[in-house]
Amino acid sequence: MLFRGIVCLAAAFLSAAAGAQSYPDRPVRIVVPFTPGGSPDTITRIVGAGLTNELGQPIVIENRAGAGSTIGTAMVAKAPPDGYTLVATTAMTFSAATFANLTYDPIADFAGVAQLALSPGALVIAAEKNVRTLGELIALAKAKPGVLNYASAGPGSFSHVFTAQLLGAANAEMTHVPVRGAAEALTEVMTGRIDIVYSPLTTVLSSLRGGKMVALGMGSSRRSALLPSVPTTVEAGVPGSSFDAGVGLWAPKKTPREVIQRLHGAIRKVVESEALKAKLESVGAESWPMSSEEMDAHTASELAELRKLVARLGIKPQ
Repeated sequence: MLFRGIVCLAAAFLSAAAGAQSYPDRPVRIVVPFTPGGSPDTITRIVGAGLTNELGQPIVIENRAGAGSTIGTAMVAKAPPDGYTLVATTAMTFSAATFANLTYDPIADFAGVAQLALSPGALVIAAEKNVRTLGELIALAKAKPGVLNYASAGPGSFSHVFTAQLLGAANAEMTHVPVRGAAEALTEVMTGRIDIVYSPLTTVLSSLRGGKMVALGMGSSRRSALLPSVPTTVEAGVPGSSFDAGVGLWAPKKTPREVIQRLHGAIRKVVESEALKAKLESVGAESWPMSSEEMDAHTASELAELRKLVARLGIKPQ
């Protein structure tokens, strides 16, 4: 019986190794837990097109939006750990810090594959408001506490937490106005009914280029090559207000390391090509190299920091 057990274990190991070596031998599905057209969806489709050529198999992008990205992410957490069902999201740690009673854990249930791109965000205001700098906005907010307002995609959303963090660091007060999503938030700000919103650059770039909106500051740790004259919020005078948001690709935790390495190598080759860099930059995204091991470590540290931030801001998990 012992001999048979050893043989079975050896056979299983060899089968898994053979499967990893032949990966992929059928289409790979990437779930984007947001609606089409947003930053995660746009970036994933750009990278997915290149990945199709590199892996020799179709990359199928599937939008599974709902509950702040947690529905689609939970579905992938329960998928077979074979590398054929993955999730691309900006909210892996964010959802865990702002939602209560999740059915998955970003550390225990997922393994990092690769960062697809950095998705910098900008704090924007309608051009007709005649506010051109973050300093001017902060001065107005301090002069009239609670009179100015800011939009977000809902309580506990990235746009809510980032703006609350920024205002807290600047010792200024504005009224939070939750709306039904990023598209509605931009519409409300563009029409002037709401004063500001923090939005991914991929979503708001065309409005900035068209002169309908003004970027007061970039929320990331460095300026965007597409808007080199726009300072980061830290450079604009608000220390401790930056946050780098990346679109990351994750696999279910028990996915074979050989499969993750195969995916990671293919993605790095794609995103580091000059052609793809140009495509990402054209929509406001940037390459953000990170190994799968570095990604796992980054996920753990970022989640810990976000939980502290959410608690400090008094935001209750939804």
